[in-house]
Amino acid sequence: MLKIIGASSSGYYDHFTIEQVSKGGIFVVRPVENIPVDGVVLDRNSAVDESTLTGESIPVDKAAGSVVSAGTLNQSGYIRCQATRVAEDTALSQIIQMVSDAAAAMSLSSFSVVTNALRLNFFEMHDSKRDHKIKNKLKITIEKETKTMEKTLKIEGMMCGHCEMHTKKALEALEGVTKAEVSYKTGTAVVTLEKNISDDILKQAVVNQGYQVTDIQ
Repeated sequence: MLKIIGASSSGYYDHFTIEQVSKGGIFVVRPVENIPVDGVVLDRNSAVDESTLTGESIPVDKAAGSVVSAGTLNQSGYIRCQATRVAEDTALSQIIQMVSDAAAAMSLSSFSVVTNALRLNFFEMHDSKRDHKIKNKLKITIEKETKTMEKTLKIEGMMCGHCEMHTKKALEALEGVTKAEVSYKTGTAVVTLEKNISDDILKQAVVNQGYQVTDIQ
C-alpha cells in the first residue's frame, strides 16, 4: 500500500490518503508500487518502469534529483519523493485528457490512438548518473478515416487473364489509384481512388495497353 506522508506540527510524520497530498508534499513509494503523482526523488535509489509514458521497456534508474511521474511503476527500492504536480496536473492526467478531447471530436470509426507512440512534450526526465536530460515529445498518432471514390470503366478488347493483369498494373500505377479490379469477362475495371483523377487520365492508361474505353461512370 502506498504511503503518503507529511510533516506534522509535532515533528512526526503523519499518513494521508493520495487524494490529500498536495504540491510540495512528501511521499514514499515501496517496490512494486505505482507512483501516484509527479515528483522529484529526495533520497534513496530505485529503478522505475516508465513504459506507460515513454514506451520504453527498460527501467530507468532513479536517485536524488531524478524526476518521477504518476502512473509509472517503482520496481526495486524504496524512494522518498516530493510532489511537484498532483491530480489533473500530472503528466498522465494531461495525456488522458488530450486523448479524451480528441476522441470526443471524432467518430469512433475514424479515431485510433497508438498507445506505445505516446510521448510527452511537457515531460522532462533527469538521469542523474549520466547528468543529462531526456526530452520526450508527445506523439499521438491519429488514424483518420480515408475518403475514397470509385469509377467504373467499360473496356473493349480484353480477351484473357493477361489482358486483365496489364490493365490492372497500368491503372494502379497512376498516382491516386489505390486499387483496380479488372475483369475481361465483364469488360470492366472498377477503380478505387483516394483523390479525384480525370477520366482522360484513366482512359489513356488503358488505351496505352491497346484497349478501348467506351464509357466511364
